[in-house]
Amino acid sequence: MNMTWNFGTRDGRIDITNFDNRSFGGPLCGANVLCSNNQFAGPLSGAGDLKGAAIGSFVNNGPEKAAGVIGNFGVGNNNWKANGIFGGAVCHKRAEQSAFLPTYPLTSLKVIPSQS
Repeated sequence: MNMTWNFGTRDGRIDITNFDNRSFGGPLCGANVLCSNNQFAGPLSGAGDLKGAAIGSFVNNGPEKAAGVIGNFGVGNNNWKANGIFGGAVCHKRAEQSAFLPTYPLTSLKVIPSQS
């Protein structure tokens, strides 16, 4: 999983790759998707007419605000369906740099498929 987020424009992108040999992703909080405070959502799409959605929230780590994300997704087509949960942590800039970039890349902790 890879997610980027721009706190200035309050939008981003999520991509989930090699999930059961499939990859899908999409924009977060773009046109026609309302997001509030610490929450985000957006449509997902991928090869083979995959369509779905992701929804999540920024989470704190003690005093560190928006230190990570948690959420869930569902995606599928006529032949295959999946849903799962995701989590990620902020990748901080190197110590010698004095401020964060306006866009924060997030890396995966784990993407877990749900069991039916």
